[in-house]
Amino acid sequence: DSSIEARTVARPLRCRISRCVTEPPAEAPAPTNGTGAAAPAISPVRSAFAVIAGIILYPILLTMIMTMIGAVFSSLYPTDPEGPQTTAGLALILVGELVNGAVAGLIASRIAGRAPIAHAGVLAGVLGLFAMASMDQVTGMPGWFALGFATCAPVGVLLGGLLGRRTMAKRAPAS
Repeated sequence: DSSIEARTVARPLRCRISRCVTEPPAEAPAPTNGTGAAAPAISPVRSAFAVIAGIILYPILLTMIMTMIGAVFSSLYPTDPEGPQTTAGLALILVGELVNGAVAGLIASRIAGRAPIAHAGVLAGVLGLFAMASMDQVTGMPGWFALGFATCAPVGVLLGGLLGRRTMAKRAPAS
């Protein structure tokens, strides 16, 4: 009888020596945010807001970080974008992009609440596309700077997403 087989498949049997008992179907585990804590409900609006917030915050934070780097390391950091660039100044620009990307990734992953690495990955992809589209800005610069210009922000965003996941794990209530 096919109906008996269907019920048997749906409810596995736990057999002992004396008797066989049907087990109730197992409940699905509660979704988590990757840290063991219960995850908030999936919201496409919240996900989109997290990525858009990262995209908007990136240039604002980059301006702030570059201004601070320029003030602290004024002898290394060139003030004239058309003037000669020093190797140390170019390295500071890449460090600023990396730090800025990490902060933007952290904020985006915290806003998202669920799947922080996935949201940071989407933000990293978008910023990577923006970096590739603006590669004309690095013409005449050393090759290492062009490679760093395209990769520092996305790598920083992913590091920020990992940091966001770790901070959410530390804040998760112990069960």
